[in-house]
Amino acid sequence: MIGELARIEPDARIASILNKNEHRTAHGKSWTAKRVCSVRSHHAISVYRQGEQQDRGEISVRETADALGVTPTTIFRLIQLKQLPATQICGNAPWILLKKDVELYRETRNRSTPHQLLIQHNCSLRFNDIRRSASCRILEKQLCLPALLVDLRDGQERQRGVAGQKHQPPS
Repeated sequence: MIGELARIEPDARIASILNKNEHRTAHGKSWTAKRVCSVRSHHAISVYRQGEQQDRGEISVRETADALGVTPTTIFRLIQLKQLPATQICGNAPWILLKKDVELYRETRNRSTPHQLLIQHNCSLRFNDIRRSASCRILEKQLCLPALLVDLRDGQERQRGVAGQKHQPPS
């Protein structure tokens, strides 16, 4: 694990990650930067070098968020939803994304049709907080596409047409 972490983090950060995950040395002690350095030296693991990740085409969550113009929280959500591939060596270690995957996601996101964006927006709303925003209603009217609404009172789904058609009564 130290070998993999040494590719993305300096020794002090590796020690912190190992301690947060409750890993101990062979003698049952907590990790320090000096102990990590000793293990690296003993196993001929090269030291972390600034910029090495960029050479391999890897970027961090923060860099991905900046590239896509969103927050890191959004990137974590995309990773969790498996819409953006990423790897994490162990718990508490940083997520690593490949620049080519981020570019591919950006291209597919930019090619999304307005209807797909509407669906993505509706699906991202939390179930207990589903409210139709004015911008969604305007977008639906512009697209002349049906939208699926959830009636929270009785939990039944109803199909609603656009442009002034009335709701179908639940069956």
